[in-house]
Formats: sequence, C-alpha cells, structure tokens
Amino acid sequence: LAQKTFGMGVISPEELARFCELLQALLSGDNARRKESERVYQETKRCDPDRLCRCLATVLTQAKDDTLRQQSAVLLRQCVKFNRCDFVWPQVATESQSEIKAQLEYALQHERIRRTRHKICDVVSMLACHVLDPTSSSFATGWPTLSSVLSSLLGAADGTHRESSLRIVKDMLGLNPPVVQALVSSKMPSILRAACADDSTFVRKEALLLFMTGLEHLQPSEWE
Repeated sequence: LAQKTFGMGVISPEELARFCELLQALLSGDNARRKESERVYQETKRCDPDRLCRCLATVLTQAKDDTLRQQSAVLLRQCVKFNRCDFVWPQVATESQSEIKAQLEYALQHERIRRTRHKICDVVSMLACHVLDPTSSSFATGWPTLSSVLSSLLGAADGTHRESSLRIVKDMLGLNPPVVQALVSSKMPSILRAACADDSTFVRKEALLLFMTGLEHLQPSEWE
C-alpha cells in the first residue's frame, strides 16, 4: 500500500508505531496482555474518539502489515456503525471527519490485498449510510466526493476497483436503501448491465449479489 501524508492532525511516526503495538496486543495470545490492551483501547475510545479514529484511518493508509490494516478497518467500522451503543462518529471533529473520509478514499484506490480491501469497503458503506442519510446528525457535512470516487472506481481498468464500487453500493443498499437511491439515482440498471458483462468473475459475482439485494430492498418502480 503506497503511503500518503494527509493534512490536519497528522499522526506522527512515533505515535503510529505505538498505536500499532496496541493493535498487535489486542490480538495477543497472552490473556493478561490482551485484556490490558483492550482496557487501554476502550478508554481511548471513550476519552478521545477523535484521535482514535484518526489513528485507525492512518493505519489503513500507512501500516505495512496486512493484518494490522485489516484489524484497523474492523475497529473503524465499529466506531462508525450508527446502531452501536458505542457509536463515536458524532464526537469526531469536522476537520478530522474530512481527513478520515479522504484516507478511506485513498485506501480504496490503493489497497492491493483483496481481503483488506473488502474490509475497507465495509467501513465506507457503513459510514456513507450514516453521513448521507438526511435524518442523521452528520448529513450537513455529508460526503461530497464519494459519488465521484465510486464512479471512478466503477469505470477503472482495474477489475478490483470495479468490484469494490459494486460491493459498497450493494452493502449500502442492504443497510439504507434510500441513501443508495439518492446516490445512484436512475443509473442502477445500466450499472448492472455493464457489470454482468464484465470480464472479471469477481465483478460479475458482485453484480449478481447487488441485483439480489435490490430485489429484496427495492420496489420494481425504484429500478426505473
């Protein structure tokens, strides 16, 4: 994964190294070490969710260890899951929210490990369903660049990018259908036609899953 330095609130290399050590401890087979790291993690989540979310997003774009990037994606998804009791996104500063969205977009476009990329897609779809929902507290800031990023991925020469775009739309459709309707509008039929004829087996598989999700969550008139 290529590295990029983001603007406000940049996490220093020293802090990133310490945070990666914490993530590694969370996976430790040593019960005492793991429990202590869980305590520290939860305390940080409670006291400084802004810093925690920025650290997790930074791991996604800078950590060389695939396992750590996957773990950070799982934990970040928990932080932005709007129906969890420990949902912390509203406590993250607006500037940090913008930075995290940019890092997620960057990770989507540059992550080469398929399993890790899927977990990044899970974060993006979960967060988008919240910030693009007109009834949410975060709708005012939204995610203005997401539509163009997904369109770019869908039209990319790289099949992994096309797969990621479809996966995000499919997962969003299962979580919050009105958001997908607003985001994709009338493009769904043409997106599916192109994807079903794609050269990539992975893209055709995601197209089929998207179609099945649409049948479950959309009325026939909403496909038009």
